[in-house]
Amino acid sequence: MPTDIPTLADLIQESQTTEDQSPDDVLFQFVSSYYPPYDIDGCEEEAISLLINFSVKRDAVDDPLSSEEAVRHLADNNNQLIKRFQATLKGWHTHNRKFPLSFQRGNIRCLLPYDENDPYVHSGSVKLRKRYGYSQNAAYIKASKGMLAEFIHHGRLTSMLEEIQQNNTLGEQFMAMLYEAEEAARRLSKDQDENDESAVDNLYERILSLSSEEFPDTATDPQIFALTDAGEPEFLLSPSVHTGMMAEINLRLKESAFWLSRWMRTGTGNDVHTYGDLLSDCGGRLRVLRSEPPVERKGEFGRLMNRFVSAGNLYSFKIVTAFFMKFATAYIDEETGEQKRWTTFRQNHVLENEADKIAKSIFSQYRKLDFYLSLGKKLPKRCQHIIDKSKAQGYLAKRQTRTTKNIDAVLDELMPGLFQHIDSLISEDVLPFTEHQQKIVQNAIIGYLRTH
Repeated sequence: MPTDIPTLADLIQESQTTEDQSPDDVLFQFVSSYYPPYDIDGCEEEAISLLINFSVKRDAVDDPLSSEEAVRHLADNNNQLIKRFQATLKGWHTHNRKFPLSFQRGNIRCLLPYDENDPYVHSGSVKLRKRYGYSQNAAYIKASKGMLAEFIHHGRLTSMLEEIQQNNTLGEQFMAMLYEAEEAARRLSKDQDENDESAVDNLYERILSLSSEEFPDTATDPQIFALTDAGEPEFLLSPSVHTGMMAEINLRLKESAFWLSRWMRTGTGNDVHTYGDLLSDCGGRLRVLRSEPPVERKGEFGRLMNRFVSAGNLYSFKIVTAFFMKFATAYIDEETGEQKRWTTFRQNHVLENEADKIAKSIFSQYRKLDFYLSLGKKLPKRCQHIIDKSKAQGYLAKRQTRTTKNIDAVLDELMPGLFQHIDSLISEDVLPFTEHQQKIVQNAIIGYLRTH
């Protein structure tokens, strides 16, 4: 596991100098479950501002580092954000019951002491970089950041919730800002009575009364019992996943060899937020383990280079066949025999899965190239002019395709050729490939590039 801990100070500097992403996209990494925790020592005030400002919709934030803006967001709509902070405490968990069945209810919060001597790999034997998650009300995914986003302070992995529970100075600073915002809201409100309950006091009381562990009456439906011998206690098994373990696997696979991981898709559109903050922050795409080690084959690297020089790229459209086009654009109604569009949610989900396969297939040769480069082989000089001419090929060859700028460069080069290939497959008896379907394929390619 990496020992270098990223710092908030470096992240702030990166946000001020980067050209590949917008400043708020960079700063959002501080509260995102998809990234490792940041050390906030020396940047405590900035950390508090980010926790609050990123607890509201991104398009409502002008300056994420502004404490004045943070107070304004807290005061808006009669302290609505402070009330949401309290509401999100119900969804604080270690095991995410919402994944993969978002309709599941209840909460699991189970403290697991870390045991480095345990020979088995599980959520209690791995030193997790993030321990908790949030899932309950999808509308409050953003609001959960303020209290529950994890960071490192004075060498400890913590969150604002824990800082308040432990009566630490950082928690006091956070609460002071909330009281300031509540007083500002009182001054602005003509209808509010001075004797009205304090939203901040209610939040503080709820934080102090929050139990360290919590379990639902029904872990799964139906319940699953382990088989035990007569006279022994029954064991209840639950498939509810440990959020910290999911996040840790995702973080470790980020820089791993490509063959160790693949990505899974959960949810479509806005419904991805119903599965919890980790799935929400990664857009429903999460890295998971696989084991398909590549094998070095005699002469394969030379053939790759010959193709690279002759074609100027290594894109593969083999999986996009005439059969796929007939399948992807229409289906035959069993009752009438007519061709019909794929329009329902479930049908589009099938198309998205097929588009994922296309995205993976398109870049299969680049995965082979990466494997041979990892063995110490180098691109021959005859290939350099291609990389000099095409930014996209340079990014793909170096596995630098995760930023918006680099992805756009690949899309600008790839998509015209892909859609031209698709158009060549469409015959008179096949319905045309629509912009909606093009978008599904493009989104799958963007998802692939962000996770490889």
